[in-house]
Amino acid sequence: MAGTLPAEGTLPLRGVQGRVSLANGVFAFQDFRGSYGDSRFTEANGTYRLSPKDSRELSLRARGDVNLAELKEQAKSGQLSPSAAKIASSLQEVSGRSGVDLALKVSDHEPVQFDAKVMLDNARLRYDEYALSDLQGELTFAPKEIKGEKIRAQLNGSPVQIQLTLADYSTDEGTFDLGIESSGMRAGVLTRTLLESGSLQDPGLVRGAVRYSGSFGNKSRRRLTGTLDLFNVQLMVHPLLQPLRELNGRIKIDESGIDFQNIHASLVGFPASASGRWRFTEKPQLLFDFTAPNLDITYLISQIDPESSDFYANLVADGKITLNKGRIKNFEFGDLKTNASIDHRVWRLTNLTARSVGGSIQGWAWSPNLGFKECRSNLFSTGSASPPRR
Repeated sequence: MAGTLPAEGTLPLRGVQGRVSLANGVFAFQDFRGSYGDSRFTEANGTYRLSPKDSRELSLRARGDVNLAELKEQAKSGQLSPSAAKIASSLQEVSGRSGVDLALKVSDHEPVQFDAKVMLDNARLRYDEYALSDLQGELTFAPKEIKGEKIRAQLNGSPVQIQLTLADYSTDEGTFDLGIESSGMRAGVLTRTLLESGSLQDPGLVRGAVRYSGSFGNKSRRRLTGTLDLFNVQLMVHPLLQPLRELNGRIKIDESGIDFQNIHASLVGFPASASGRWRFTEKPQLLFDFTAPNLDITYLISQIDPESSDFYANLVADGKITLNKGRIKNFEFGDLKTNASIDHRVWRLTNLTARSVGGSIQGWAWSPNLGFKECRSNLFSTGSASPPRR
């Protein structure tokens, strides 16, 4: 038999074979197989109650092989549940074929009920600028939950393993739990997602695992945790006018902050390293230990835009700075060590010691916006060093 279903937007049925029966107003079909559009069903059983319009009911259990692009269009057209249509509309591209095991119940007075397993095999989807290809694994769908475990894929060309749970996904109260693990992900994929900066083409690799969970409708209830190893990453950080380059090291993310351990990078062209912790809610927000073998502080200041973002305006930090060699305009020094604090663009350097021209320097300095036009200092020298100008 061949034909179309009695509903607008449905696809043609072809090569259908099986057993049908009609008794007491119930149309039953058993051991059906055939094609629906470009999808094939190898086993379908169900009933359709032929009662008046106000009490019609369809129950179906089917297995088969579906064209995912075609299924997406069916979901958008309203042939499936509104929640399925909402998910399908958010995806720019879905393609490939997958096995499906589906249980479906449709009636005039109740929401569509379904329970489905989708066995992905080299499927592909795209959301915004993120493309998943070579998808392998199993997804389960229900009216209240979508779940997938150990799904393997290529995320913009990087190998990943994904765990996903969406609960109450058709409502504003819905929640999500997404885990991603990778042996080597392109750095731009992560920086675009977490920092909303950079490009998917930025250099560098990231290895490790992250977990992102929370509420669809309430950003304050979202949480990110994970451990990541960075390899030659390029990262744009405010208020710097140029990105950190050749960034290497490890970061650990938990609900209260970020630990960065033995981070090495090129800062405005100078090698530097840092360790510390960024706290999300406590003060000081940033604890750090910064070292560099050589740094031109005047050039570094020229590459900072103090008005570029609210981040720098609200920054509160406390740490230590160690420079083997440095320069401020024409003043050169070595072995500089100082405690440093930042409070809303105001820098304070205390317990400052350094060496210059064979002598030693001790003192403190205070400067708004990390500039020297309004810098105040109290420095004195011993030995043969020339006294710094105030």
